[in-house]
Amino acid sequence: NLRCATRLAQWAYLPSTARGLPPYHAGDCGLLPESDGHLRKTRDVLIDLGGIAKGYAVDVAIAALQQAGITSACVNAGGDVRVLGTTPFAIAIRDPATITGSSVTVDLANAALATSATYFSARQLGSQQVSALIDGRSGQALTSMRSV
Repeated sequence: NLRCATRLAQWAYLPSTARGLPPYHAGDCGLLPESDGHLRKTRDVLIDLGGIAKGYAVDVAIAALQQAGITSACVNAGGDVRVLGTTPFAIAIRDPATITGSSVTVDLANAALATSATYFSARQLGSQQVSALIDGRSGQALTSMRSV
C-alpha cells in the first residue's frame, strides 16, 4: 500500500514533512493510474515506497551477481528473499509467537519470497496499539501476531 506514509509518519515510523502531513483517506489512495503506466496524484498524498524498494534492491543485487558470473545465490533483504539458480536454499520463516524460532522452512530455488509481520514494529502509542503494517481500507494498524 503506497499511500500509508501519512499513518507511518503520524505513528513516528517515518519522519514528518516540514509542511505537515496530508490527511489520510481510507480507501482513497489519491493516485490515479494513467494509460501510459504513470501515476497521477489527485490530491496531496505521501507515498511510501519501502516495500517496493526492498524487492527492487533484491532484484538489482541478483542482476549484479548474474553479471559477475554467479549461478547460485540467495539474497535476503529483511523478509524479501530471492534465490538465483536451481540449487534450493532452505528459507526459515519466523514464528511470530516466538520471534526467535521458525515455524516453517521452505526450499526455494529460482524464485522469490516476501514476508511481512508486526513482531518487530508493534508498539503502544498512547492508548493505541500501532505497527508499521496498515490496513489500507481502514487506515488502522495491523497488530495481530501473524506472518504473511
